[in-house]
Amino acid sequence: MQLPSRPLGPQRKRFGFLILLIGLSTFFSPIVTLNPPLLNRADWSPFHMASAVFARELPVPNGHFDEAVIEIGLLYVLMILALVAIFVPKTTKPLAVISSIGFAVSSVAKFWHHGFMYTFGWDYWDPGRMKMSLTWWLLPWVMPALLAVSFARNLDVE
Repeated sequence: MQLPSRPLGPQRKRFGFLILLIGLSTFFSPIVTLNPPLLNRADWSPFHMASAVFARELPVPNGHFDEAVIEIGLLYVLMILALVAIFVPKTTKPLAVISSIGFAVSSVAKFWHHGFMYTFGWDYWDPGRMKMSLTWWLLPWVMPALLAVSFARNLDVE
């Protein structure tokens, strides 16, 4: 695969910035809704999960970390790096590499359900305890969309 070498034009920078703005805003919106609530919270955003991990409340006593929580955290770190990469002049290679790594991480999103159930200490065969919110469906598409923008040279045609 040939990495794009032309710098990002203003149109691709705007699209990339908009995609990252949407992606980063999901950090504060619910990713799952739990029934019954856990730790007095039904709606859990990535921010609330990170705060609970920092406070050593997650994973719960009978739970354990799964790769899903780490993958989601990695996606947010990659989004911040991609935000910096958008404004690197004269090349799109850093953005293409970062979004390619993010694409690989996003491709395992279909297994996040099991990871969340493990982290919350529940048996993942018990349906109905966790409902996925909009962030759950949106987050895995941020990096693939950014990868597409990094290769879409025709967006910069004036």
